[in-house]
Amino acid sequence: MRQKAVEYLLQLIDFCADLEGEVLVFGSPQQRSTDGISTEQARQYFADGLAKVADHACRRGVRVLVEHLDRTQSDVVNTLAEAKQLIDAVANPGIQMMFDFHNTADETQPLQELIRQYVEVICHVHVQEMDGRHLGTGNSDHDFTSAFQALKDLDYENWISLEVFDFTPGARTIAVESMGVLQKIESQLK
Repeated sequence: MRQKAVEYLLQLIDFCADLEGEVLVFGSPQQRSTDGISTEQARQYFADGLAKVADHACRRGVRVLVEHLDRTQSDVVNTLAEAKQLIDAVANPGIQMMFDFHNTADETQPLQELIRQYVEVICHVHVQEMDGRHLGTGNSDHDFTSAFQALKDLDYENWISLEVFDFTPGARTIAVESMGVLQKIESQLK
């Protein structure tokens, strides 16, 4: 099963590269549970699998990004520190990580401090309200400004994308409200 997963990830890397993509986010909670093994063993399997695709990812110009998922979604790699440990274990530039505002529930530091600590290996940012709804339905315009200031101060130049789980409000509403929040945050940056 693990070998099939590695082979599939190699194909996804090729597909990403063929489309001139640069990153693949490895997040899916359903694919990351201990399912009868220890958390340590699951992390080791995760690291082993990533190590098997890392060189290929580099050759194809793709980075595979480990996404931290809070404990309500997975019992493997719940914090940025755990994601960084995994990346360090693989020790290959083809394996990096991302920052997801929504998945920081298990963190103990403020968002801006997490960004400062891990910016060197953050290659993508997902943003949405802390409850997973699109921007504009919560307090992100107040709560995220210092985190975006940190990204600006640290010259972060990679993608920031809106991650949406509930499409009920409609694409136009989600886009307009989310863009409004991002513009408000941007106007507050120094």
